[in-house]
Amino acid sequence: MTTSLVTGGAGFMGSHVAEHLVELGHRVIVVDDLSGGFRDNVPAGAEFVEGSILDHRLIDHLFEQNSFDYVYHLAAYAAEGLSHFIKRFNYNNNLIGSINLINAAVNHNVKCFVFTSSIAVYGAGQSPMSEAMIPVPEDSYGIAKLAVEQELTKLTDHPFKVSLGEVTLERALPAKDLQTFSGRLQALGFELLDDQRQKQIEKIKNLLITLVQKGEMEEHFSLSTYLGRSLQKEYTNISRLFSEVEGMTIEQYFILLKVEKVKEWLVYDELTLGEIAWKLGYSSTAHLSAQFKKVTGLTPSHFKRTGNSHRTSLDKIV
Repeated sequence: MTTSLVTGGAGFMGSHVAEHLVELGHRVIVVDDLSGGFRDNVPAGAEFVEGSILDHRLIDHLFEQNSFDYVYHLAAYAAEGLSHFIKRFNYNNNLIGSINLINAAVNHNVKCFVFTSSIAVYGAGQSPMSEAMIPVPEDSYGIAKLAVEQELTKLTDHPFKVSLGEVTLERALPAKDLQTFSGRLQALGFELLDDQRQKQIEKIKNLLITLVQKGEMEEHFSLSTYLGRSLQKEYTNISRLFSEVEGMTIEQYFILLKVEKVKEWLVYDELTLGEIAWKLGYSSTAHLSAQFKKVTGLTPSHFKRTGNSHRTSLDKIV
């Protein structure tokens, strides 16, 4: 399951972002110090952590405990016009707090960092405004926001626009330059998505992870029919794409997901093996046991007796 962090998620904009991510099936963790938001704004289904992005120990701990795929950074103190008189407060909240997040995101291989900047980076007297204008901030608030933009955009020498997590280059990169760009991103812990191919893979994985997490498969469940209907595509094309990108078949990936779920339920010891087999669509406990042993080298009963609690998060299975 895709895991997303939303800072400022108890505010007006942040709560709407968090709600939409929950609807998309993300596991959402909201961090907010409630200085400008309200606990009631946090949508049902999101996990709430009351705290400040200035608390780098808290931020580092959250990133260590949760494998965030995406960070949506909306936490800020809207100090336009006032920031000249509260410079230390402004730069701590709007710059240092953002750097704490960026640093943690880089160190923990976050796929995408979405930053909400401000019209204040362009200053006054430029109308109509567009993102093509040269930033000329007139106060400390705009300067702080621009500094965060520059920290993010230094990933490449080519000028580009950052909006809602999308990087738009002014010109298409030659293959050699694209490879260099990708290498720089990887060195900083980011990933260059391969457009529609990678998005399709993510959709496939999210569908299967959600399916396994629910544990509501019928005995004669058809993987090809389920994915074909869900994605509105021919299964042969879906299967070929997955194998080319991931180096394994969808069926192999699905088996790995189910085996990890079996481990989880065995450790919790709340379901019988028969109940687990039924929830994951196995024809019998013998079928489940044979597949489990083929993957792990252990029978389910042996795994349970050894007290082995080593498991891999479903969203981290390659």
